[in-house]
Amino acid sequence: MLTPIRAQGYARAIRDPLWGAKFMPQPVFTHQKNADGNFDSICGSCLEVAASAEKEEQLSRLELMHVCDPVRLYQISQGRNTRP
Repeated sequence: MLTPIRAQGYARAIRDPLWGAKFMPQPVFTHQKNADGNFDSICGSCLEVAASAEKEEQLSRLELMHVCDPVRLYQISQGRNTRP
């Protein structure tokens, strides 16, 4: 089972019990304000909502916990940006 861990710098690490840590670039997040006044954080890598919060300042902490779905990343790399 893969476990997200916090890494130094601008990298994120995934700890795999068999292979150790693998570093990936930190995704860029876009914030948008919803009609209800809440804020969403959209991951620029997987194009999914990574976090939602009442205040925009709360999003950066929540973004640290986001891990992109590898299947979704593969679909995007193959030009399939839509959900089934």
